[in-house]
Amino acid sequence: MFDFWYALGASIVKPAILEKVDTSIFTLVPIVRFAEFDSTGAAMVDPQNLDQTVLGKIDKNGCLVLRKTLQDQLVSFQTPVCLSVYTASKFAQFKAVPSFAFEHVIGVCHTALMAAAASTGLPWNGNLSMHFVAALGLLLVDSDVTAILTGFGANPASAEAADFFAEFPLQGAEKAALVKIASDQNFSDSRETFTLGGQTPTSNGNWDHCGHVRTGIYANAERVLY
Repeated sequence: MFDFWYALGASIVKPAILEKVDTSIFTLVPIVRFAEFDSTGAAMVDPQNLDQTVLGKIDKNGCLVLRKTLQDQLVSFQTPVCLSVYTASKFAQFKAVPSFAFEHVIGVCHTALMAAAASTGLPWNGNLSMHFVAALGLLLVDSDVTAILTGFGANPASAEAADFFAEFPLQGAEKAALVKIASDQNFSDSRETFTLGGQTPTSNGNWDHCGHVRTGIYANAERVLY
């Protein structure tokens, strides 16, 4: 998952990366549903079974091309990581499905990053550490990390924060900037939009309905995203 976090963080640093994501390689497909019938033989339909799905099919060759395209976008970063086809396919899905509001979310997060950079002296020449970029992406998808970092702001001696910074050894302006971003309300609101898929209470979610976000490979080698 590290490359996935890193790619999300890189997109927040450089939103233009999303311009390279080809959504034509992702096709929404219907979910197979089971019907129930009452004693009269009438079908009983659960309203939640009528909602938009985020399930889709990825073109295999297109995904390989996208993976290379995204990889090429990371050359300006200090320590680019090797991206997986999983990460490339998820980016196509995120951009293709309107309920993720992916480009809008990344834009809001970029604004929060710029504000944090201005107030903490974070260098803005692409010379950001691998750990900072990955932690930034992780912050977008994990509310627990937000809680840890906002707790660190109030209590630097927090054991949870110590564990986090042992895994992501940030120093100076990078640590200060990440803590500041975690407390940015617009960033947090955007995370909620993204991780809930922008769904209404009667809709099928994605991150909170885990069956819709796994990746499977069928015998015919078509990658399918849920």
